[in-house]
Amino acid sequence: MAGIRSGFMVATILGPLHSNDRLHMAGEPTFDGPVTSSWVNPTNPEDVSWEAYDAQTDPNFLGDPGYQGGVDTIPLPEYRNISDPTDPNSLQSIAAGSEEFINDHSATNGAYVPNDGSNVTDGIWVKGTVNTLTLGVDYQGNSQITIAQTGKTTTIYKVETPITLGSTTYPSGTTLIDDYNTVTHIHTYSNPSGYPNGVLYVDGSINNLKSTTTDGGLKGKLTIASDSTVTIGDNLLYNTRVNDPNCFDVPAGTFPDIPDSLGLVSEGDIMIKDNAPNDLEIDAIIMALRTSFYYEGWKYNMQGDLTVHGSFIQKQRGPVGTFNSWGKQSGYTKDYQFDTRMSIDNPDLGQILPPYFPTTGKYIKLYWKEVD
Repeated sequence: MAGIRSGFMVATILGPLHSNDRLHMAGEPTFDGPVTSSWVNPTNPEDVSWEAYDAQTDPNFLGDPGYQGGVDTIPLPEYRNISDPTDPNSLQSIAAGSEEFINDHSATNGAYVPNDGSNVTDGIWVKGTVNTLTLGVDYQGNSQITIAQTGKTTTIYKVETPITLGSTTYPSGTTLIDDYNTVTHIHTYSNPSGYPNGVLYVDGSINNLKSTTTDGGLKGKLTIASDSTVTIGDNLLYNTRVNDPNCFDVPAGTFPDIPDSLGLVSEGDIMIKDNAPNDLEIDAIIMALRTSFYYEGWKYNMQGDLTVHGSFIQKQRGPVGTFNSWGKQSGYTKDYQFDTRMSIDNPDLGQILPPYFPTTGKYIKLYWKEVD
């Protein structure tokens, strides 16, 4: 985690917290686990301190060590691990299947599900800017991903329960791809056997990512990666959570029984759209490699609560609001809750993590919860 700023609220962060940048604090946050930072004052190497907002800032460090500065930096993945088409282990290659496929489809914007003519072979690969990416379910409860681009919309169904469109019924165990030309109003369908591998890569920006109660929430496990900015425009909910809003409220030491998980990986920023809902919920593990996760209107909009069930990995701390020791001045009030399923103590962690989400290397997992 790249840093944390707490306002006048009392924040509690459970477990270890690390920042590659300097920690900035206000109010009286409590840290139950060890807190570390890689920051060193460039003009005074002995100064490895955190920074207080004002004289009223008084954090409680309860871990061992309570606070330690000047520790080694924890590096984020190199860009090649995300988008390099020549690297078969990059997320782009895992979604597309091969450099040849990427080169063959790079001239025309569109959403593609690689297949051999009969069977799905890889993930979902998208060329060009995505205006709106919607994660939801269809009328039968099948996972439905809708990718809207200029002039075309592609809807991809994971058919677990047979569905009928027009006069055709598509069987379970297949992927239905509906390419709709918004100019000619013509649908083109394909229906290979098998399912995508759980990686959706966008060679371009995502301008509006959402998964609301109306959409039905994300069903299953998915990693979305982009070589550009990812913008969240509305709630990002799990399908299970849509039906059970209390599914994360479980006894301490246990793990929620939720089959859905979402990973967001961007080589740019991951930001919340300026006109996002007043109260917003995001269920996801978020990794912003270039800079930050932040709210576009953090300086001037007064919003409600930002609830996150998941975790953050970012190069630098990004703002979601402004605070002082007397109150919130703008933006969202943070309600951050670590998704305990992502704990290394969870024996089912490998089955819960979003597919191919970057977790190897010199990383530590973040265990935290921030409440009023």
